Amino acid sequence: MAHPPSSDRVLNEASGLTRDDVTRDTVKPMTPIRPGALSSNRRPPGSLWLRWVLVFVDTEAVFLAWAVALVFYQRIPIAGRSSTSSVMITVVITATGLLIMATQDLYLTRVSNIRAVEMTRIFRTSVITAAGAGFGAEIVDLEIAAAEAIIGGTLMMTFLVIGRSTFRTWLNARREQGEYRRPVLLLGANAEARGLYDLLNTHTEIGLTVAAVYGDSRQAEANGLDQLWAGTADQIIEWIRKEQVTGVLVATSALATPELNRIVRELLSAGVHVQLTSGLRGIASRRLRAQPLAHEPMIYLEQLNLARWQLMLKRMLDIVLATLGLILTAPLIMMFALVVKLTDRGPMFFRQERVGRDGELFKMVKIRTMVVDAEERLAEVRSAQNERSGPLFKADRDPRFTRIGRMLDITSINELPQLWNVLKGDMSLVGPRPALPSEVAEFDPELHARSQVRPGITGLWQVEARDNPDFSAYKRLDLHYVENWSVTFDFIIVLQTAESILARVVRGITRRAASQEPGVVHDNETEQENAVSRRVAAQSDHEAIAAVGLGRSVERGTQGSVDDGEKPFTDDEAVAHRSAELG
Repeated sequence: MAHPPSSDRVLNEASGLTRDDVTRDTVKPMTPIRPGALSSNRRPPGSLWLRWVLVFVDTEAVFLAWAVALVFYQRIPIAGRSSTSSVMITVVITATGLLIMATQDLYLTRVSNIRAVEMTRIFRTSVITAAGAGFGAEIVDLEIAAAEAIIGGTLMMTFLVIGRSTFRTWLNARREQGEYRRPVLLLGANAEARGLYDLLNTHTEIGLTVAAVYGDSRQAEANGLDQLWAGTADQIIEWIRKEQVTGVLVATSALATPELNRIVRELLSAGVHVQLTSGLRGIASRRLRAQPLAHEPMIYLEQLNLARWQLMLKRMLDIVLATLGLILTAPLIMMFALVVKLTDRGPMFFRQERVGRDGELFKMVKIRTMVVDAEERLAEVRSAQNERSGPLFKADRDPRFTRIGRMLDITSINELPQLWNVLKGDMSLVGPRPALPSEVAEFDPELHARSQVRPGITGLWQVEARDNPDFSAYKRLDLHYVENWSVTFDFIIVLQTAESILARVVRGITRRAASQEPGVVHDNETEQENAVSRRVAAQSDHEAIAAVGLGRSVERGTQGSVDDGEKPFTDDEAVAHRSAELG
C-alpha cells in the first residue's frame, strides 16, 4: 500500500536539504498562511484612540489651512462666491484631503514612524489636494483663484507638519512614562537579539517593549536576557495563541534557515506583525532596495555617492541660514547675555575648545549657563553625579547651573551664538555634537570617523538620544549620520530639533509644577537650604547633616536616596554630603 510522502520528505525536497542538514526542530511542516490572517482583530491597547486623535489633529490642520486660503484670504472679491460657499468648499476640500492622506497610508505606524517618508507623503498629499481644488473648481464651475489653491496647499503642508510634530512630541513624552507602548515578543536570544532589546529601551519613542524572549536558554543567560526568557523558539506560537500580542521581532541570526522559514510562516498564520533583522547596522533604509533573485527575497544596497552639488548646497544653506539667524536672534542673544551678566557679574559668553572637522580645534561659543568656576568644579561633580557611560559627562541636575542658565539650556537658547561658528566654517547647522579634546582622546578608531564632517549645532544624537546615558547610542547615531547624511536628512533633523526642544520645555514645566506641590521644597526654600549646606560644608559630617535639618546620617552612604518617605537630597546637599563623606 502506497503511503503519502512524509512531511520530512516534502520539506527536504522543497528546500533542497539532505536529512543531515535538517535539525530536529525543522522537521515539522510549514504552516500555510491562513487567509485573512493579516486582517486579524489583534490591536495594541490605545492604538485606535491614538489613530482618532491623529485624525482629529489632521482635520484641524487641513480645515484651518483652507479656511485661511478661501475664507480669510480675499484681497480681491470673487464674484459669485459667498462666505457660506467658501466654508462649504473648505469642508469638502478637508474631507477630500483626509481621504487622500488615508490612501497614502499616513495613518499606518510603519509609515508615520519614518519621518522622511511621512514628510514626502504629506507634501504629495498637499500638492494633490491643491491641484484637485483648482481643477475640481473648474469642473463644477466654482471660483477658486490659483493664488488661493497655492496658499491652501502650502498652508496645508505647513499646518500638517506642525500638528503632527506636536502630536509626536506629546506621544513621545507619554511613551517615556511607559504609556501607549505595545508589547512584542523577541524571537532569538543571541547577541543580535540583545542589541534589539537595547535598541527598544534606548528609543522609547518607537513605542515597543519586549514582553518575553524565546530562544536558546543558554544564549539568553549569556546575553543578559534570562529574566525575560519564556521558552524555546517553538513555544512562541503557543504563547501567541493564548495572549493578546501584536507583533514579533525576529533576530534572524539566532535561527537556522529552515527553522526561521517555518516559524515565520506560523507567526503570519497567527495574525501577528513580523519584523526581521537584516544583519546590517548603520545603513539608512533609503539605501536598501528589494531586488529578488529567482523569486527569492534579496536586498540590494545602494552605494552612498553624494553629488558635489549636495556638499555645496549644505554649505550655502549654512551660510545663508546662519546669517539670517544671527540677524533675527541678535536682540534675543544680547538680552539673555545681559541677564547673565547682571545675575552674577561674570562673563556673558562661554568659550571652549572643541574638535572640528579633520580633528582641527576651534573655539565654540555659547551664552554662559553655569557658574564662573564651573570648569574647576567639573571633577567634583563628575565623580558624584555623572549619568553617562563612556567618556561623556551629563548630570540632569548639575549644581553648577545658574537659575537663568538652566532655562537657557532647556530651551537651547544658549546655543544660538554658535551660528557665528557656522558662519566661520567651524561648524554646520546639522552634524555630530562637537566633542571635547579629552573625549576624543578616549574614542575608539571607528568613532574617529565622525570627524569627516563638520560638527553641528544640532544632530541626530541630540534629537534622538540626548537624554540617553548609554554611550553606544551616541556612537551608533553619530556614525549613522556620517555614513548616510544628505540635505533632505538634515532638513528632517532640523524639524526633529524643534520637536525635541518643545518636548524638553514641556518636561521642564512639568517638573517645575511638580516641585510646587505641597510637601515639595520650593525654589526659595531650596536656595535657603543650599546656603545652609554651603555654610556648614566645612564642619564635621554629622554636624553638617544636622545643620541642614533633614536628619540624615552619613553612615547611610547613599546620595539622593529616598527611603522611608524621606525627601531626596537637593543638588548642593548631595555635593556637601559627598564632601563630608570624603572627610
